[in-house]
Amino acid sequence: MTTGGAKALRYAEDSLGVHKVYEEAQVAAARLAEAREAVVKARHEKQKAEGEYTDAEYEFVTAQRSQLGEMSQTAFDKAIKVAINKEPGLRAMRGDLAQRSTNLEFLEASVSRLRVDVEIATSRMNQLGGYLAYLAAVKTAETAAKYQLPTWPPATA
Repeated sequence: MTTGGAKALRYAEDSLGVHKVYEEAQVAAARLAEAREAVVKARHEKQKAEGEYTDAEYEFVTAQRSQLGEMSQTAFDKAIKVAINKEPGLRAMRGDLAQRSTNLEFLEASVSRLRVDVEIATSRMNQLGGYLAYLAAVKTAETAAKYQLPTWPPATA
């Protein structure tokens, strides 16, 4: 013989998939945490690469200035813009920075998608919780009605 509680649990597990929804929410939350960690790591690496690029560019400009000291400032500014764009080491570093920016944007989009997954799973859990509370209220009302004393007709004088 099955009790009402056991039937309710079987219904919640088998028909509604309460446990499955909870586990999916846990997995989504774990994936979101991992993606956020990856974004933090990628931002740190990008900032480090930007610092290295700035240092390399500064060293390059300083070396060029010492070689081209006789040029006017205006002529030097024009020449250095071209030289910075042509210098292979700096060009490679700029390419690396562009790739890091693209990767970071991809990771941030991933975080946004995973955040939506968590919100959907949470909403589903809230929906199931409300439905289960409704079922509990119906069962409570049925039980109360079953054991309620009959109403007596009003006394007449």
